[in-house]
Amino acid sequence: MRRIMTMLTMFLLTCSLAFAQTRAIQGKVRNEKGEAVPFATVSVKGGKATVVSDAEGNYIIQANTGDVLVITAAGFKSIESTVGAGNIVSNTMNLEQGALEEVVVTGAFGIKKS
Repeated sequence: MRRIMTMLTMFLLTCSLAFAQTRAIQGKVRNEKGEAVPFATVSVKGGKATVVSDAEGNYIIQANTGDVLVITAAGFKSIESTVGAGNIVSNTMNLEQGALEEVVVTGAFGIKKS
């Protein structure tokens, strides 16, 4: 009986370690028109992993199944996406109302033109 309990315990520990491993999750960030959102920040909520998507909106991040990805970009509402069993995640971001309507440009401080 002791041998069976030991084997069962080892099996359960092995299975739990297999599911807890981090894997590469790749995805693409798009806007509501289907266009790529370049340079969006993708991070694991409560974790240290953070990446920035490339010019085509593609990213690759290390995460576990069940982790929540937080995706932010200038002018867009941030979104959260849960990592499932697959290795590919695509996300659609919506424009934030009233964002980036005005830009203020200031001159150099203390420099005067003659």
